[in-house]
Amino acid sequence: MPSTIILDKDMLTKLYVGEDISIMKIAKKLGYSATCIYNNLLRHNIPIMPNSRRYKGRPGRRHTEESRRKLSLSKIGDKNPAKRLDVRVKLSRAKTGKKMSIQARENMSRAQKGRVINWGNRISIAIKAWYSSKEGMDFIEKLRQRTGSRNPMFNKSEEIRTRHWTRVASEDKKKQIISQFRKLRMKQVFPSKFTKIEQMIQDELKRRKVSFTVNCPVLNICQPDIVIPNHKIAIQCDGDWWHANPLFYSSDSLSEIQRNNVKRDKFQDEILRKNGWHVIRFWESKIKENVSKCVDKVEEFISYGTVRKL
Repeated sequence: MPSTIILDKDMLTKLYVGEDISIMKIAKKLGYSATCIYNNLLRHNIPIMPNSRRYKGRPGRRHTEESRRKLSLSKIGDKNPAKRLDVRVKLSRAKTGKKMSIQARENMSRAQKGRVINWGNRISIAIKAWYSSKEGMDFIEKLRQRTGSRNPMFNKSEEIRTRHWTRVASEDKKKQIISQFRKLRMKQVFPSKFTKIEQMIQDELKRRKVSFTVNCPVLNICQPDIVIPNHKIAIQCDGDWWHANPLFYSSDSLSEIQRNNVKRDKFQDEILRKNGWHVIRFWESKIKENVSKCVDKVEEFISYGTVRKL
C-alpha cells in the first residue's frame, strides 16, 4: 500500500492562498497529482476555493487602471454588442408577441411596491428646461410685449412683471406636461393583481373559450378590466362601493372618491361609445350572485351585437 504524501503547510498556503495559484498548477509545479494537492489542503485545513469564485476573481479585488481602460474601450460604439443594430433587431424580434407570466407580473409588482415617483419634481425639471429653450423665451417675451389695458402688469415694476409672466408661463406649461404624462401613462400596461370578481369573469370566459386580453389600453383614455378586441367590447367589473352601486348607495351620500369614480366612468364610457366600442359593466354583487349569467350576456353580445333581456 503506497504511503501518504504529506506536503509542507506553509508552502501550500503561500502558493494557494498567497500567490493565488490553482490546484492544477501547483500539482504541475511540484510534480504531484491534483488529488494529492487537494488532500493535503484538506489535511492542513486550508479552505478550498470554489472554481466559480476563482475564475471570477476574489471579493475585494479590483481591476487595475489599465484593465478598466481596456474594458471601457472594448464597449465603445460598434464594439459593444448591445449597441449593434443587428443585435438590437434580434432582441426585438425575440420579444415580439411575448407576454409576461402572472408570476413575473407579481414579482414586478412586489419590486415596485413602496416606491414613490416624484412627478412634481419631473414636471419642475421639464418646465425649467423649457424656460431655457428658445420656445420658452419667445413665449415669455411675447407676453411681456402686451401694452396698455391688455397688459395686467401695466405700470408695475420689472421685477413684478417678470415674476408674473414666469408664473403664467409655468402654469400653462405645467398643464401641457401633465397632459403628456397622462397620455404616456395610459399607453403603459402595468402588472396588477386581479380582483376576485375580475378573476371570476376571466375564469368563466376561459372555460367557454372566449379569447380576451386584460388591462389593455384603449384610445389612450382607460385600461378596461377585460377587452375583447375582435368585437370591440370593453368589460368593466365594478366594485359596489368603489363605483357607487345605486342599489346600495344614494347619490346624496357618496364620498369624494365615489363621486370621482362615477364621473370618470361616465366620461370614459361616452368616449368609448363615440368611437365604436361597446362597454359592458357588471356590478360586484351580480358577479358574485351568478357569474355564468354575466358571461351569458357577453356571449350574446358577441353573437347578436346586442344584449337582450335574459
